[in-house]
Amino acid sequence: LAAWTFDGDSLAPTIELDCTASDIGGGYLYVTGGGSAYAFTPDGAEVDITGDIDVRAMITPVSWTPAGNSCIVGKFMTGTDQRSWHLTLLPTGQLRFAWSTDGTNAGTTNVDSGVLGFADNTTRWVRATRSAATGDVTFYTSHDGVDWSQVGVTASGAAGAMFNSTAVLSVGGRTGGNIMDGKVH
Repeated sequence: LAAWTFDGDSLAPTIELDCTASDIGGGYLYVTGGGSAYAFTPDGAEVDITGDIDVRAMITPVSWTPAGNSCIVGKFMTGTDQRSWHLTLLPTGQLRFAWSTDGTNAGTTNVDSGVLGFADNTTRWVRATRSAATGDVTFYTSHDGVDWSQVGVTASGAAGAMFNSTAVLSVGGRTGGNIMDGKVH
């Protein structure tokens, strides 16, 4: 499946879905935790965020303590050193925001939130903000996407610009795995 937008001159793909039509419904993408069923859009200037970032997603994971790392959204490809950033739900029930300043594993910083503690199959908003100037990351959750509660303390990591990778922007998983099991709204 693909969605198309008109940019004034031609039709351009804005999102391609590596899944079947039955995976999409009711205003959400349902990913099953296996294979390569997740949504993505190709790399382009509009998704090349290298400075401050504020990532927000409404999700309903089957488990808030999944069996493996579950990428919610990101622009991160490990096999070709095209790491930029990703927001992931961990088996510990924490969120992880990871970013690279040079695209390599050695240049990647991981910071984790406190434990979220939500019941399985519960819908919540999750959020991570990162300041490029300080490298500080703050995690939040919300019931409605308007009122936010900070989770844990602000975490410090490497300051500076994030790598401008050529990886696709993915939702519900990422190239190479870490597929979520649940809904991304």
